[in-house]
Amino acid sequence: MPSYKPAKGSPSAALWGATLGFFIGFGAWVDSEGGTRPFIILLGLALLGLLGLYTVLLTLYPDRLGPAAYPLILVLGALAGCGIATFSVGIGQVAYWFPIQQQGRALAIFAGLGNASPALSTVFSPWVTSRWGLSPAYLASAAVMLVGILAYIRLGHNAWYFQFRHQGASVVDATQGAKTEGEELFSHGSAIEGLKIAARTWQTWPLVLLYFTTFGGFLALTAWLPTYGHELFHLPLGTAALIAAGFALFSSLIRIPGGIW
Repeated sequence: MPSYKPAKGSPSAALWGATLGFFIGFGAWVDSEGGTRPFIILLGLALLGLLGLYTVLLTLYPDRLGPAAYPLILVLGALAGCGIATFSVGIGQVAYWFPIQQQGRALAIFAGLGNASPALSTVFSPWVTSRWGLSPAYLASAAVMLVGILAYIRLGHNAWYFQFRHQGASVVDATQGAKTEGEELFSHGSAIEGLKIAARTWQTWPLVLLYFTTFGGFLALTAWLPTYGHELFHLPLGTAALIAAGFALFSSLIRIPGGIW
């Protein structure tokens, strides 16, 4: 099948630029709202994207799925990507829950186990696709996402400061109550103020660039390695997926001892 290149003037660059700003805003929103609402909204958007992709594939694939559908698939793919964007919200939410001296361990476990999901997806998506087809694979992903949303609604909680604020306590009373519970990290008061403080800290910029390239490369390789192994080395698709999953799983879990030490 010939590769498709979007024509000049396609919405790709504008959409991805807007999406990046969207995700940054959700991460900053934790400083004023806590993590539960942003997390649930992002998961809901991801579910909407997966169901949309399932519908498109069910109704258009393969005969009627042409270049005209590219903008729609791009938008739905960006929505589905909101699931991985919960990482930016979860990091902040976890950080508020733990004393500063314990945050390395807590964030390492959260990041390591959380990023293991691409490895699991790399294993199970080809397996589901080979047995039931492409569109059922997206439906299965949507079902897993729905279970995750329901579990998070039941189990997810904001840190003490945000709980007290949502109960109507003043900033002073909420801060004092959270300190009594052992909380050491506190909000800057608004998402905009938190972003300004981060932007004025020069260490933020090289760290963001490093994370952008390493984590972006991790996701790109995880998605690309099954195709690479299957088409270039003629490995069975399941074998290529297992190799890619091993890369993704090791790359994720190695973060845990790295953060702890």
